[in-house]
Amino acid sequence: MADEAQRSASRVDIVRALREAGWTGLITLGLLLPLIGFNTVQNIHNELVLETRWPLLVALVAIVASGRLLWGVLPHQRLKRGLAAYVGSPSKLAVTAAACWLIAMLARYTLDAVAESHTTLRMSLMAVVIIGACIGTVCTIGFVAAWTLARYPATTEPGRIRRHQIGVVLRAAALGFLVAYPMVMLWLTGFQGAIKWIDNFGIQILIYVMLGWGLNIVVGLAGLLDLGYVAFYAVGAYSYALLAQAFGLSFWILLPLAGILAAFWGVLLGFPVLRLRGDYLAIVTLAFGEIIRLILINWVAVTNGYAGVSGIPRPTFFGIPFNAEENGFAAVFGLEFSPIYRTVFLYYVILALALLTAAVTVRLRRLPVGRA
Repeated sequence: MADEAQRSASRVDIVRALREAGWTGLITLGLLLPLIGFNTVQNIHNELVLETRWPLLVALVAIVASGRLLWGVLPHQRLKRGLAAYVGSPSKLAVTAAACWLIAMLARYTLDAVAESHTTLRMSLMAVVIIGACIGTVCTIGFVAAWTLARYPATTEPGRIRRHQIGVVLRAAALGFLVAYPMVMLWLTGFQGAIKWIDNFGIQILIYVMLGWGLNIVVGLAGLLDLGYVAFYAVGAYSYALLAQAFGLSFWILLPLAGILAAFWGVLLGFPVLRLRGDYLAIVTLAFGEIIRLILINWVAVTNGYAGVSGIPRPTFFGIPFNAEENGFAAVFGLEFSPIYRTVFLYYVILALALLTAAVTVRLRRLPVGRA
């Protein structure tokens, strides 16, 4: 009877895991369909053409669903112990890093030999290259951190210090991957192909990560349902664009100034609104966001309406422009001109701002004003 009950529980767990994996796959399909499934390119007539990338979309959905299925059927406690032992073992991380880098390099050289007409095969190989290089980078950095920590064995409370060391390894690997990401993309895809990966999957994601950290303070920590948070993002962005266009101020002056102006509007809205709670707060903040949107769209003389602000001065590397002239960044540092340098520069600026936002958020939780 006990064996039969155990087998029945096992079957229920498998059915539940399959159901959750199916729902996860459907949600992933809905999220990635507009982002990965469709792509716009310019044809020879300079017209935008919509292309589909079904093989890549199906592969990503299958990977996510398979991961969720494995998470549902594997014993969690044993998995946690195994993961902790794996992360804390420099030799296992080194073997994994070497295998991932080898697979990425083989796929990279195979990609060069595949003709341009084999679009599906080239995209599959590119996905293998990107995933292998990313995992290899994380494992390489994790190996360095784990090997360094292994040279300083714990003397008291081994279990607690081991958990601390594993946390240090994971944080070091994540941070190292973020720092090395542009260089990895440059090596994998070349100067021309790396712009899309660094911009779309680097700069844009970090911007929304930074916005998410800020929104977490209002909604997550303070418990205030703010539905107009994006309005402050719009105020900062348009303040930067209009001041740069009208007065020609430098990037390093406008970067903090735009943040200060966005915070100023937040303070103005906060005084009368923070007395409200629940649905009333949500309605007022939603109205504020809608008012800002309508102003930016209809005030055509200032914001240029739906077309947006044009002619914004490009950011510079501490006064050195990213152009092809003699005083440009490439000429000053003896490099061949490429627009990728400005993209990489903006990536590291946004990364620094995102890390600063994360540090302030974590620090705010421990301060008296944050706990209040």
